[in-house]
Amino acid sequence: MSQLSFASFFDQAREAAPLTPAKPVLPTVNAQPILHRMMTIDQARRQFISVFRDTARSLRRWEVFSDFITLAASELDMARIRTPENIEQSRKICAKYSESDISNLHTLFCLMVCALEAKFHDFLGAIFMELELGDDRNGQYFTPYHVQSLLARLLMPDVDETIRREGFVTVSDPASGAAGMIVAYAEYLLEAV
Repeated sequence: MSQLSFASFFDQAREAAPLTPAKPVLPTVNAQPILHRMMTIDQARRQFISVFRDTARSLRRWEVFSDFITLAASELDMARIRTPENIEQSRKICAKYSESDISNLHTLFCLMVCALEAKFHDFLGAIFMELELGDDRNGQYFTPYHVQSLLARLLMPDVDETIRREGFVTVSDPASGAAGMIVAYAEYLLEAV
């Protein structure tokens, strides 16, 4: 399993907490979830959805997903300086969840890492749409990843040649979605170089 977990971030948030809280804001989770390292993408997706549906059932699904993304991004952003504001934001998010829900968020993070270790792809974008968190009334539609991948290849022909000649390549993305096209571009660049 990857060395990434919410634990280190939660510990930093806990250390920055006032010394006299009425109740602990961040519950201590004793049991770390244990996941199989060689999990297929489909197994990770099914398990992610199952655990997600059992997490914080009293909250709106979109809110739980948004909170998960915020906490996961904070944990993955190793270069970011942990400011008091960022730690406080994470503490506020965690305060909404029970100890078992925090444990589920740990599990979701591990499942996400397992799926991304198995194959570079838009795991969270597909999950978002499978859980029907998008809003078609507002024009939110998910382009399947294989279509995004095809578009990336069509829009960047001879990318390896361009990189050899120029030393870099530029990408123009309309920023009108959940960054699935950027993920597809990145996958194509990794394959090409």
